[in-house]
Amino acid sequence: MNTILNKKGLNVLSLFDGLSAAKLSLDMANIHIDNYYSSEICKNAIQLQNFHYSADTSFHQIGDVRRVNGADYKHVDLIIGGFPCTNLTSINGKDRTGVTGTSESSLFYEFIRIIKEIKQSKTNGDKLYIVVENVNSMDRAMKQIITEEISIAMDEHIKPIMIDASRCCGSIRRRLFWSNLPITQPEDKKITYQSCIKNGYVDKDKSNVILGSQLTNVKGIYRYKKYKLGNLIYKNKEYTTMDDDTLFKTYEMVLKESNHQGKAGSVKDEYDFVNGFYRIPSISECSTLLSVPEDYVKDVPDVSKTGKYKMLGLTFSPCVVSHILGALKDIF
Repeated sequence: MNTILNKKGLNVLSLFDGLSAAKLSLDMANIHIDNYYSSEICKNAIQLQNFHYSADTSFHQIGDVRRVNGADYKHVDLIIGGFPCTNLTSINGKDRTGVTGTSESSLFYEFIRIIKEIKQSKTNGDKLYIVVENVNSMDRAMKQIITEEISIAMDEHIKPIMIDASRCCGSIRRRLFWSNLPITQPEDKKITYQSCIKNGYVDKDKSNVILGSQLTNVKGIYRYKKYKLGNLIYKNKEYTTMDDDTLFKTYEMVLKESNHQGKAGSVKDEYDFVNGFYRIPSISECSTLLSVPEDYVKDVPDVSKTGKYKMLGLTFSPCVVSHILGALKDIF
């Protein structure tokens, strides 16, 4: 591989790149990128990258993280990414084995391997900056293991800092960040869930965590109320203040009148209240809630709505990461 030695900007290696939120974050922070290397294997994410960056000569797709040789990227200044949270998150009630064994989250060790390979290949004391992200809901033992491994790889103690993205966007998103850049809390911009939607009314100041799977348009209201998972938007404002018993009785009556059966493909307009009572946030609204550009995911062709929700459910919030990366503006 030909390395770029005459730097004008930042050389970035983004692992588990997803919808390239790291690039969005750097752009948001107004940091010039010389080369952006994206390691990703998800077909939907690659489709999104091709749609947005196929003409960008600084954007390079490099495939599976397990086939990345850190020595090929010794010119990289920043390595960034959020490794799979599948076996770390509290939402997974079946397998929370963390980064151990052969779990999906064990791909964390590919991150560690590549950090070590890049550091060993650098000369003249060139600095490597890192930003590693994952869920705050992991257990204490896993947090300690991850912290120790990152600190050993970087040869300096790097402790995790928790930031809730709700400080700078409309959705709750508590994440841990490990970085050798100074991390402070972003400014609280007071962005509300209500301000991020096109029509209807919501019953909370911030949306629940944006997940890959959404509520249904038939019985989703019960899951929303019982487990406080997912998000919905009410047609009428009075529904936002009803007690649960009254809400459920009213919903059953309105649903019957609407004759909505919840069949696949029955929702033609994602801003329509097909059941007469509530709707699910659109792709654009979920994007806005996470500080992702409104049409960045929505406009990507040949990716299903489910696939688009999943990409958003897996990403970090660019408003948070751009705040962290802002420290690089004095260097690059």
